Parts: sequence; C-alpha cells; structure tokens
Amino acid sequence: MTEKNWEKMDEKEFERQLAAELPELPPDDISHEVTPWRRTVNRILIGIGLNVITLNFWGLNDFLPAIGMILCLLGFRALRRESGWFRAGLVITAAKTAFCLSTLVINMTVYREMLEEEELFYELSLLQAALLFALLICLWGGFRRIQRRAQTGSGHAVGALCLWYAGLWLLAVWETESMWVGIAMIVLFLLIIRSLSRTSHEMEEAGYVVEPAPVRVADRTLAGTLTVLVILGMVIACLFFSRYPMEWELAGENTAQTEEIREELTDMGFPEMVLKDLTQEDLLACQGATQVLTGEESYRYFSGEDDETAEDENQETEDSVEEDLTDGEAAETGYELTLTAVAVQLADENDSWKIFLHFAWEGNPGFIGTESLQVYGSWNNRYFWGWNEDFTGQVLCEKDGETYRSAYHNLGLKTAAESTWGIWLGAAFSFPQDCEQARGYVSYTTYSYEEETSLDSWLYYTHQESRLQYPALTAMERHYSGAESGLGDAFETLYTQFYFEVE
Repeated sequence: MTEKNWEKMDEKEFERQLAAELPELPPDDISHEVTPWRRTVNRILIGIGLNVITLNFWGLNDFLPAIGMILCLLGFRALRRESGWFRAGLVITAAKTAFCLSTLVINMTVYREMLEEEELFYELSLLQAALLFALLICLWGGFRRIQRRAQTGSGHAVGALCLWYAGLWLLAVWETESMWVGIAMIVLFLLIIRSLSRTSHEMEEAGYVVEPAPVRVADRTLAGTLTVLVILGMVIACLFFSRYPMEWELAGENTAQTEEIREELTDMGFPEMVLKDLTQEDLLACQGATQVLTGEESYRYFSGEDDETAEDENQETEDSVEEDLTDGEAAETGYELTLTAVAVQLADENDSWKIFLHFAWEGNPGFIGTESLQVYGSWNNRYFWGWNEDFTGQVLCEKDGETYRSAYHNLGLKTAAESTWGIWLGAAFSFPQDCEQARGYVSYTTYSYEEETSLDSWLYYTHQESRLQYPALTAMERHYSGAESGLGDAFETLYTQFYFEVE
C-alpha cells in the first residue's frame, strides 16, 4: 500500500482508499466452485447419483458406482469434523467403496461365477443397498445438524431422498417393469437433487463456512492411488485367476482286466483315440458290450487370423460341419479340433446305451482361460428315452513328455436360458497354457422305451480366445446365457449333431 496522508482522511475516505487497495474479487460462479462447502456437497450428491441410477451395459453398472463412492469418500472425509453423522457416513462410505472396488477385481476372475452360483453376489448386493441407505440417513442427520447451526432450511430434501431410495427398492422387490414408473422415478430424483442443491446454496448464503478437515493424503493422490490399485488388481486377476483350479495328476497304467475290455471294444470298432482316454470305471461299465456305433467330425479352427481365406473357411465350419479332415492333416494356418461320438450297447436288461462324446485338439490354439463342453442329449426326448444321472468323464493333456489327467471342474445338468431350450449336460474346465494334445470326453447312460428308435446328441465346444471382456464370462456362462462380453465376443463355439439308428 502506498504512503498516504492518513491523518487528514475522514472515515469515508479511509474506507474508499482501503477498498481501492484490495485485489479484485472473482466472479460469483467461480467463487462458488472453489468454496469448500459447495465442492464437498457436489461430490457427495454426484456420488450418490452414480450409485442409485446406473446403466446396465459396458460394465457401467459396476464402474459408475465405484467412481461415485470415491467421490463420496472425498466428500465425507472433508466433513468428518462437522458432525458425528458425517463421521459415521465416512465409515460407511469406506466400507461400500471397498465393496465396489473389490467387485471390479473379482469380476475379472472365474470366482465371480462361483459366487453367483452360491447366490453370494445377491446377498452382497442387498448388503450394499443397506449400506447406501444408511449413508443417506447419515447425510440427512448431518444436514439437519448444520442447518440448525446456520439457522436455515429444514432438511426435508435429504429426507425425501431417503424415502425415494426406499421406494426404489420396493419397486425392485415387486419387479415393476413399467417404463412410465421408471421415468417418474428418474424425474423425481432429479427434482430432489435440485432441491438439495438449493438447500446447500441457502446455507452458503446464510454465511455457513466449512473448514475442511486436515488430511495427510491429498484428494487427487487418494483418488489416483485407488484407481491404480484397482487397475493393477484387475490385470493380475485377468492373468492369474481366469482359469478354473484343476487337479492335474499323472495318468495311471491299465490293469489286466481293463486291457481285456479294451481289446474287445477295439474289435467291435471302438476308436482307439477315444478308448485310450477312458477311465477304468468307464471301461468296466462297458464290459460285455454287444454293439458299438461311432461318428466323427473334424474342424479347421482359426485363432484370430487376418487372412481372408482363413476367415471364410472359419465361417463355414463354425456354422455347421462342412468339411471333414479325416486324414488328420491340420490346416496350415489353424488348428484341428476333432469331435467324436461313440455309442456302446450295454449287456443289461434295460437296453441301455453308454454314450461317449470326445474332443481332441491337434496343436495348442491358445488356452488362456476357460473351456466347456455342452451336450444336448437324447434324454430331452422323454417319450422314447430315459437316462441315469451317472455322468462321467475327464480331460487329459501332454506336458514334458508325460500324460496328465484331471476331473472336470464342473460336470452336471443345467436348464438352459430362455434363449435356448431343454436340459443340457455341461462340463467346465481349463487347460494349462503350455500343454499339448489337449483332449477329453464326457459320458452318460441312456435307455430306450422303444425297440427301434434313433439316438442323437448335439455336442458343442466353446473355446475362449480373448481376455478382453468385462465382466469375465466363463465359456460355460457364454453358452448357457447366450450373453456376449462387454468388449465383444471373446469365445468361439463349434458344434455338431451325432445321430444313430438303434435296433
């Protein structure tokens, strides 16, 4: 301030000179943006909005709530000294943030499928909904406490938000699907948020000032650290936890009894390629067989080739069995997958047949995740066929000159989604990434109600060829649900029908 003759100034002149020396104030819209109270409340309101109104595509139903909870975390930690309600809200926000961020990581693993099968995700979603409702209650209590201090407003806007969220869950329980009800709820939510924004502005105009609680980690550093940790966790989950845990062991030797059964089945035309992969239990079940029927189809499978010819051939063989490669010669730019069916008539009084459905890879197409077999069997024709739920099978591969085998991760019946039909037998598994001669089979026993009829089995093989998907579907889920991953279809499915006339 320059030197003035202060002794000769009156009171008005003093105030005029003092105002002239002060720097120019920023515009109102800019000052409001940098006001701690306005910035903090906006973070909380936006975060809540991202949690209650979500978009169910491209994984946004998981990513947006996670972003919203990080914003709420930054907001509540700045207000934690203003009220005990805000401190409780900070604890709840931290717990829900941990849930949201861990969900992003779990969704990149095969364990997501296991949690869904146990309905744990449903229970966790109820817990997260309860946490969000408790968070709204804490926000309501904190607003009322601050409004009493500022002597403005009544806090009804936050109370209305609590009632709105409770109504949203009642609609979900009643499974309301009306478009107009959904639109009305969105409009009502926007009106409540607008009222909350006005309430916040009134408190600011009334002169209420918030001094943000001191923190050791800056907001940007905290948000950036959480983001990096989640991305790192998702990458690790994708690379190391995207396979089923399999119990691989060295394949055992044949016994004298099973060797005799092998010779009998070979004489009846049982393919040796399939026969050598059967378990001792399945071989013993075929003892005394009276008839063997076989069928075989081979495919040329291409893994991400850019050549137009390869794409054309792949399209032909993907839709149906268009080309047999019975000479065993693999395509130059792809891999051969052979699907084989064997029907063995058993020596019993029920006219039973034991069906073997076998697959074998020539070469390694890149086993980066999950694989699955799906069988639509004759049991779906209940007027002619019945079945025993004694499903068996195993997967095998070669590694370091040794043969390894493992039971399937999951083998059993499942009713398909509405987009498909019938009851399916599914087998879920994963191969080691560097294995060779990957192969396996499933088997079931069926019996006929008629003396002369036909027996058929549709065999589907689903192979994962890309990790770029969110959430990380398994091959089994891909088949049963008919869903595609968020970043494109990461799976290839080949299928065929095996048909036998039996007498």
